[in-house]
Amino acid sequence: MLGAYYENWQLFPIFRPHKQDDGVFQMTMPAHPDKPFTYVWTTKDVGNFVKALEKQPAGTTLLAYSEEVTPVEWLKMWGDYNNVQTRYVQSSPQELEDEMGHGSGVGLQIAEASLFFGEFGFGSGNGKNKKPQDVSRIPFRYILCVYNRIFPADSVNDFQLGIQTTSLKKWLKSVDWKNTEEYKGVL
Repeated sequence: MLGAYYENWQLFPIFRPHKQDDGVFQMTMPAHPDKPFTYVWTTKDVGNFVKALEKQPAGTTLLAYSEEVTPVEWLKMWGDYNNVQTRYVQSSPQELEDEMGHGSGVGLQIAEASLFFGEFGFGSGNGKNKKPQDVSRIPFRYILCVYNRIFPADSVNDFQLGIQTTSLKKWLKSVDWKNTEEYKGVL
């Protein structure tokens, strides 16, 4: 299961902060402001999840996300990085549907999913689902011994507990916000 993409702001204008008349950048979404939401950097981190999942027993469900933060935390990091004031406003599912303007129900689906994850958590609270930090990239048995010698984990190049992911802060720093088409001349 993949978290929401860090890159969604580029695909869907409604998911990005918009400068208001008072100068504050406002993000309006149906997600609860204080409930953690999972995000993934698709171009950097998804491959790591695929590699790790290949090494897991059949039937393993991996919750693939780079970081878990609330929408308010995401927006605050974005505002701090761009040195602007921000505000989060929780909208209704219907407002998102209307904003998307399709009449297809996609906005309602996105809204309901974000509210569901806010209430039950990513992975629906199923304790069998593995989080990135619960997985090793190679099974532990490969580290045990060679010629009766036990090698420490750091001597095995591909071993690590948890899956290497990219923090939201690092992703934010990777984007030249002032020169993106969406924010050129606005930030």
